[in-house]
Amino acid sequence: VARDGREHHIADSAAPIRGAEGGVEGVVLVFRDVTALQAAQEEIRERRQFLELVLSHAPDAIVTLDAAHRVIDWNPGAERIFGYTPAEAIGRTLDGLVARDEVMAEAGRKTRQVLSGSRVEPFETIRFHKDGSPRHVIAAGSPILVDGVLKGVVAVYTDITARKEAEARLAEAHERFLTVLDSIDATIYVADMQTHEVLFMNKHM
Repeated sequence: VARDGREHHIADSAAPIRGAEGGVEGVVLVFRDVTALQAAQEEIRERRQFLELVLSHAPDAIVTLDAAHRVIDWNPGAERIFGYTPAEAIGRTLDGLVARDEVMAEAGRKTRQVLSGSRVEPFETIRFHKDGSPRHVIAAGSPILVDGVLKGVVAVYTDITARKEAEARLAEAHERFLTVLDSIDATIYVADMQTHEVLFMNKHM
């Protein structure tokens, strides 16, 4: 505590002062003010904790990889989408975990692209769950460069399987509806109310 009442974090050390006979005649005390360092370390700790919470609660799979494309961090979103626990995923190549024969070539191209230092812009593709079931995802990847040197990669996957399945069901229902309309022995057509343009007509029409 300083004379003005302010508190300082310090690193302190002490050493004896020995006389000619070897006896201790005094002590040297060294105090180093580490208040700023302590504050910086606390800020780093808080930021890291905040980032860990973001990764933990993100619905997407966020995977951090080293320069050899091996998993070094596997968030809960990745575990939910792909079924592997962090213990099962860490240390393995990402393509070996989530790609299969039919998309392996594409995955390899994207891997080489990001390992060359280029971003992989979001694209729709298929990756696979641990149980072998396909997952429709939007995938993206970014290189982690430190002073121009590749240190790793971050890959993000957004699961759109439910949306794709809903779209497929909707398309199937639409096709059934058109089949029914075509089977009716009556003239049926749909037109735009403003332009009167015919949008659909059945076979009888």
